[in-house]
Amino acid sequence: MGSDVRRSTLLVSVIALSLVAACAWSLWYRWTMENRLATELENLIACQKAARQILELRQQKQRALLKTKPSEELNRKIAAWAQEAGIEAKGIARIEPQEARRVGDSQYLEQVTELEVLSVPLASVIRFAQLAEQSDDSPKLTDLRLSPPRITAEDQAEVWNAEVALTYLIYSPKSSSR
Repeated sequence: MGSDVRRSTLLVSVIALSLVAACAWSLWYRWTMENRLATELENLIACQKAARQILELRQQKQRALLKTKPSEELNRKIAAWAQEAGIEAKGIARIEPQEARRVGDSQYLEQVTELEVLSVPLASVIRFAQLAEQSDDSPKLTDLRLSPPRITAEDQAEVWNAEVALTYLIYSPKSSSR
């Protein structure tokens, strides 16, 4: 009888130990899977971010011109946007297109046109920037600097001087020289 009790005790002990081991393994496996899930979620977020960047870059290419804009055409557009924004022609101090320059090591050139307007209401400057950004083959507003005018009459509404940089992106593959 004593050996039967020992066998039963041993059997119960083995079963209990097996259950404890199974529970421990189950907890370890769950912890491992939770960590794997967290890593996979991080990877998913990174992939979604990369996909959004790819879509933005694809749209950027569509926004790029295939050739530089003639200055006269750009000057006419700027004058039209300024007029629609309520900026009088005398308020435009200068329109200065710059030479197109390569963007890093990419297939794109950027052509910056600098514009300076004097003594105009802030709302007109903002409206001008919106009109420029929303046109079909629109440039991007890459810089806007505001400064108070040097001389203002006391009865004059609040006005500002503004320097605006409008940038066209131009698709221009590099020629391969061998």
